[in-house]
Amino acid sequence: MKILLSFVLILCHTLSFSQQLEEKYESSEIFISLFDEIQIRESIKYETIYYEGVRGSTSQENDMPKLYSRHIKYKLHNDQIVSLDVYHDTIILFNELIVNNAGMDSILSCGELKIAENKYDLQEFNFLTVDHQDSLFIDTLFHLIPSGLWNCNIDSFSHGIGHYKNGKKNGTWYTVNSKYNRSKIKPYLRSIDYENGKKVSEQDIDISRTGFKKENLFGEWYGVSTSIRDMYNAKEDKLTLFFVRDSTKKKRSSAGPNTYDYLNLKVNNNLDVKTSYRCAVGVKNPKNIKHEWGLDEKGYITIDGYKWKVEYLTDKELIISIGTE
Repeated sequence: MKILLSFVLILCHTLSFSQQLEEKYESSEIFISLFDEIQIRESIKYETIYYEGVRGSTSQENDMPKLYSRHIKYKLHNDQIVSLDVYHDTIILFNELIVNNAGMDSILSCGELKIAENKYDLQEFNFLTVDHQDSLFIDTLFHLIPSGLWNCNIDSFSHGIGHYKNGKKNGTWYTVNSKYNRSKIKPYLRSIDYENGKKVSEQDIDISRTGFKKENLFGEWYGVSTSIRDMYNAKEDKLTLFFVRDSTKKKRSSAGPNTYDYLNLKVNNNLDVKTSYRCAVGVKNPKNIKHEWGLDEKGYITIDGYKWKVEYLTDKELIISIGTE
């Protein structure tokens, strides 16, 4: 399951940015289906900022290309940006977007919408007939609800991944640390179980913020970072290292000199290390050097005199960082 969710994250290219909106609409509050078209509710003011239609096979009736899919991007009156990709009017993909520092669209939330079978309103319309007589017309206004696997932005720090069933959260939802969503490790902060939209239970996965003991760090940790991009987050002067318990996943680092590839944190505060040297060959572990480690009351690991902040910790994964906060 975790591998699948990580794969979905990569596909979505999900980046985390906080939105400061006067009010924020959920996907199910924005759109309705009327006259076989997906429209924005009349109560929401908006502008269409992008439209692209894709034309496909020729229609037999009039030999004209038939519009079978379209991409539309809207800016709502509260500056919320959303888009729809509609295929054959049956597959409706929703994105909530934000413009990043590079001027490019970044996805906050994404998932599939479907027309609800049992959620609709009746709406009256007045028409003028050809003989200038008023005519009352009643049509069905269908609601759109989220369906299947979704990625939903929570705040500038995290986002949630899980499934909707009949428009409501169902099953296990995972809260993921957005800061490291492109790393080798996808930091899952907590899991929340839902049943028909109601929270049933919640469990913290990351114990770095809920309190952990020194014993949680004992033993062998293998580095899995493989490039400078993996090592550094948004602040270039902050070095971040990723470790796992599984030795088969270890990767030699190329992030820079004196980067730890292996840590064995022992009970007596002794430490075994293996370190990559970017400008040399092999992984070196100088002899006759006593390495030590410790853990202070604020949750910082000290390795050979340098303090590392524990960013993320489970029984299988560890993220530590050093540098400017």
